[in-house]
Amino acid sequence: MGHVLDWLSPIRGKIIEMAHIFIAFLELNGLRLGIPTAENDVLEADTLAAETALTAATGSARGPTNTALCNTAFKKLKKKMRFIKERYFTVPPLTNDELVSMGLKRKDGIPTKKEPPQGMFTARVLSSLNGLVKYIIESVEEDPPDASDLIEGFDVYRGIMPQGGATLEQAAGPKHYLRDMPVTGSGLQLLETVSKKRNRMAFDAEDRGMTACISFRAKNGKENRGPWGPVVSFIIP
Repeated sequence: MGHVLDWLSPIRGKIIEMAHIFIAFLELNGLRLGIPTAENDVLEADTLAAETALTAATGSARGPTNTALCNTAFKKLKKKMRFIKERYFTVPPLTNDELVSMGLKRKDGIPTKKEPPQGMFTARVLSSLNGLVKYIIESVEEDPPDASDLIEGFDVYRGIMPQGGATLEQAAGPKHYLRDMPVTGSGLQLLETVSKKRNRMAFDAEDRGMTACISFRAKNGKENRGPWGPVVSFIIP
């Protein structure tokens, strides 16, 4: 079963931004909508606590303790934001313009189409021995635009190049050996789809000593695939 796209961003800086938008909206419209002032007071306190915790967790004092405190603070803030949205922004319903002003989706009764993932992913080899390679899929960017829970899997593309490049006969054969090093993953063959980031890849004994080239595309649906990741190459053990 696919994951439901969340209205709340996975990026903590954007969560803080939306919390401030909520606070400003409640200050202007809370009385009209019958929202108790205490709700905004709690939201302001939770937002400040999350901002402070984030600064501590990402600054010079970062460490396991501050990371744990930051996780707890954001869990509390997100819970409060979800409560306010469900309790006060749906009954009575806000107008579409009000929803959009707070970064929320319009109520149009039409299912939202999934957008393809935006992030690029690569692989890091963890170990290789006797034709078996263990690797982990990692984001190319330090702050990936996609949350992991919005990605349902990764298409794995692979090609194998003999030393000096394949002959015409090898390239036309069942394994489609590579004649040149590929620039992008589009020149590789789809090997499999994996759902985990840590995986294994097996090679035939006859391919040992050749160069393996792999590339990945994140996916969140049958046709929703993200951009090609960079081509990673290594010698087959």
